[in-house]
Amino acid sequence: MAAKRLGIRWSVVLVYLSLLFVGIWLYRSGELYVLQIHNGTLLALSLLLALAGFVASAAAWWRLLSVYGNPVSFRLALASVGLTIFGKYIPGKVWALMGRATYIAEHSEHALTSVSSLSVTGQMLFIWLGLLFGAVTLLIIESQVEFVLGALLAWFVLSALLLSNATYRVTGLFARLLKRPIPRQPRLRLSHILGLLPYFTLIWLCWIVGFSLFVSALTGNSPNLGNGLAFALAASLGILAVIAPGGLGVREAILATLLVMLGCSTGESTSIAVNARLWFLAGEVGIFLTGLACQLGQQHLRTDGTET
Repeated sequence: MAAKRLGIRWSVVLVYLSLLFVGIWLYRSGELYVLQIHNGTLLALSLLLALAGFVASAAAWWRLLSVYGNPVSFRLALASVGLTIFGKYIPGKVWALMGRATYIAEHSEHALTSVSSLSVTGQMLFIWLGLLFGAVTLLIIESQVEFVLGALLAWFVLSALLLSNATYRVTGLFARLLKRPIPRQPRLRLSHILGLLPYFTLIWLCWIVGFSLFVSALTGNSPNLGNGLAFALAASLGILAVIAPGGLGVREAILATLLVMLGCSTGESTSIAVNARLWFLAGEVGIFLTGLACQLGQQHLRTDGTET
């Protein structure tokens, strides 16, 4: 508790640690190729959509908190997503899930146990939709039937976990066995999922269309939604890779393979997959700066006494 005695917020400490990790990754990667841009307009649009996807992610988080009785302002939700976005580059997935929840708990009256369980629920919904969109990619490329069935099986298993509230029951069982309180996942009802679906769908639509335009800007070919759907599958599976920070390496390998199956050459697919990290990182930098602006604006309002 020394951090509290010194007046230091853990979220602030971890933000700077996460920035350090992303800096180390950029330095050590050594795979940042020079972009060959064929269409600057499409590139600019793709970057805007990358940022829009993160703004939609903040909106989904804001709505999720509201649905389960933890309402916050959209400004606070946006700040919590933006200022903790680089936590995914810290090895492991704890900060990727807990960062925004910790920030909300520190800047509101909501309990960390409550908002952290909602953060996990939001991540499950996000991956659930990503796998569904990604399965469409396998159908487009007429992949081997075992790959299609594997993706659909993963989606159905996640669907069962979401709709059966299995995680709610399991955490309740552990709480009784250990005789101590454990954050329990909220009971997800179909009505809740349907209400949240437009927000989470908007995230993926922004990134699917955005990545399709990004590939088109680099290759000079017409935009192909298949490329964007391939990104959805690679990103979802990258999140499920527990060891790799931010899915580093995992997402690129899967994406390059899918792009080859969609008709790109091996060299072109590899270059696009690596540069896709820069495209996504540009969106992350944008949402980080947006979150920082929200935090500074909130502090300014409190200083002026115009908002509590």
